[in-house]
Amino acid sequence: MKKKLIYILGCTLGLSIASFGQSDKVKFGAISRGVVQESTLSEGDTLNPNRLSEGHALVDLRMNINPNKKTEIGTVVRMQSELGGFFGAGADLELRQLFVKGTLYDVVSYELGDIYLQMSPYTLYNNDGEGAVNEATVFKQYRTDVSNYDNFNIGNTWWSQGGHINFGLEFDSTIVDGIGFDLFTTRVQAPNTMRFMSGGKVSAFKKKGYLINANFIQLFDAKKVNPTQESLQNGVASLEGSYTMGLNSNTLVFSGEFGASQYKVLAPIEAAENYIVPEDKTGQFFTARAGFETDDNGVKVGARYLMNGSEFYSPGAQSKRINYGTNPLLFQNVANDPFNSRSLHLYDLMADRDIYNPGISGTLMAYDPRFGNALPYGLATPNRTGVIVDAAYTDSLKVVDVNLEFGLLSDVSGVGTTEKRSFTHVKAQADFYLNKILSMKKQIKIYGGTLFNKTTRGGTVSEIDLTSLQIDAGLDVEIFSKLYWVSGVKQMSANGNEFLFDLSDHNQYGLPTFYNVDVTELMFATGLRYQFSDNMYLSVKNFTVDAANNADSTTDYSFNQWMLFFSLKL
Repeated sequence: MKKKLIYILGCTLGLSIASFGQSDKVKFGAISRGVVQESTLSEGDTLNPNRLSEGHALVDLRMNINPNKKTEIGTVVRMQSELGGFFGAGADLELRQLFVKGTLYDVVSYELGDIYLQMSPYTLYNNDGEGAVNEATVFKQYRTDVSNYDNFNIGNTWWSQGGHINFGLEFDSTIVDGIGFDLFTTRVQAPNTMRFMSGGKVSAFKKKGYLINANFIQLFDAKKVNPTQESLQNGVASLEGSYTMGLNSNTLVFSGEFGASQYKVLAPIEAAENYIVPEDKTGQFFTARAGFETDDNGVKVGARYLMNGSEFYSPGAQSKRINYGTNPLLFQNVANDPFNSRSLHLYDLMADRDIYNPGISGTLMAYDPRFGNALPYGLATPNRTGVIVDAAYTDSLKVVDVNLEFGLLSDVSGVGTTEKRSFTHVKAQADFYLNKILSMKKQIKIYGGTLFNKTTRGGTVSEIDLTSLQIDAGLDVEIFSKLYWVSGVKQMSANGNEFLFDLSDHNQYGLPTFYNVDVTELMFATGLRYQFSDNMYLSVKNFTVDAANNADSTTDYSFNQWMLFFSLKL
């Protein structure tokens, strides 16, 4: 077994280094990793295998070609071999990414192919996935280097296939320094139809003053592709702005965005005369924030007000990163029942690459209230109004870094009842560098975060009382030069009830489902990481996962996992 592990990592390293050659017009790079996992399930389960061994070695070979100074052609080819393959069996070769970009007349920048796009939090924005609140390095590195990377989640951008251009004009004016134009058209995956997303923004700015964006985005189906199927049109338009002004040695920041959406379903071309489609849905939204920042002691405070209508729909901002309609791959069944799959655990949100959503959804996706019920779709969550206060502090020596967020929200209108839900949202994160206090060169970092949500609603039949709490904590200690002991813990508990609604293909609310939960999940990890350089490390770590359902102990489960992980970026 040890020889096989050394062989896998050695081949991976060799391929990566060999690929890093370049010339004036052709440059090569690579991202490479090797993963070996050994998972052991607790006793008492007769359906799942008690022990699973899996892993892979892969190289993403990147090639950039510059035929001239104004054009770049980029491609990423993946070579992957699964653990257990024999002389090429189980090996894959795929084209992972392909794009062309450049400039025209030194004015217009363009991109064609696989591109990344992002606009405002209400129009086109890939919100972070659940299950992480300033999580420990022992968890975060796998989430970042595997789950997010493999699913093209870079920051809050959406990976898309299409075309993108932008250009700008500069002025010598006291009113405006420049105007920018940013336009795109992409193809969106959808069954039985051709679906597109187009949009862009026009920006006006003053370098030391204000920024104004006029945003527009439209999701639409090509009607003639399938004449027997309904087609969708969902547009969002907004005006977004920010203004910064100095106040003695401090700074005042004002920002906001308001706009509207229209969700429209069109009848099939070959529909009967009396064919009925859902009524158009029009929703509005508004948010404004005022902030105060000190320039001398690292204090930031702000307050935001938001009001999102109950029929505000924005696919580009409300599509979730996690697809809660899928089942986990690791130890899937519970209670010795082949038809009873366990729900997604904190471990799955971190490590299961197959539960991630690849693109924009035309309808509101399902979410799990255990991981946050107040803002499941981020700032663009429909049917929400209220206030969110935020604060941050960083000392001059950067020993302590603290971020706090507190929100009191409610429904704009009741769902299934006239009563409205109330939400309490608390999020806190902190980093503490103990080595700086002790005047030590080797790093000792203590850090973590917490997310607390509480949902309540009155009424005799429709009463709701749901509380969820997630805690992350981590400790990184540099034992010797480049050798770190890393550890972390995740804990999630949820108790209470809620009413969930299944949405049809047209965001039509169906019958409510009574959601009752009383669970506790605990995940602990510890290990060693050797940091060869900023771009290469090798780690060995152990995960312990426990999940308890206090309402039904037959679905309790636990497992242990050892992982050997190698990562290299060139």
